[in-house]
Amino acid sequence: MWIWLLTLFLASVALSFRAENPDFDPILFLMLDALLMLSMGLLMQLLLADRARVQASHQRQRAITISAFEYSNEGIVVLSNAGKILEINPRFLEMFNLRNDDIVLRDSQMPLPEMVLQVKDPEAFQILSAEALALPEKFLFQEFQTMKGRYFSRFSKPLKMQGQTIGRIWFYQD
Repeated sequence: MWIWLLTLFLASVALSFRAENPDFDPILFLMLDALLMLSMGLLMQLLLADRARVQASHQRQRAITISAFEYSNEGIVVLSNAGKILEINPRFLEMFNLRNDDIVLRDSQMPLPEMVLQVKDPEAFQILSAEALALPEKFLFQEFQTMKGRYFSRFSKPLKMQGQTIGRIWFYQD
């Protein structure tokens, strides 16, 4: 379809240049002009249909991503390169008995003081968090115990977009 429209468009443009020839029939010129407009209209419709299809695909992919983030069994925290919290899923808040309002209102950085108070070895916990800021490309892993006796593990990977590290994602498992 695209090839046919492009051929039609190019043929009508090429023939329209012949309009300068005195032997050229004006009715033929009007027909070619109408053909050119029709092919341009069809081309625009196809472009708009493609754009709508891409937008629908993007919205569907975004809905899947949001659902996976929201309903994951792992606690997930997305950070900027500076360590500022960008996103937190409900499971993370549940694991550490936190409220999203407190975190968002404070424009918080990781690790959260409320988390550090719940960890049995807060120094080791904070050292790994500092290492994450210092070494943004490094994969990090740690197991730790809370004051209530629960065992968690956490790992972190760089968050990349178009090959550039733009932050870090932490995954917490109970």
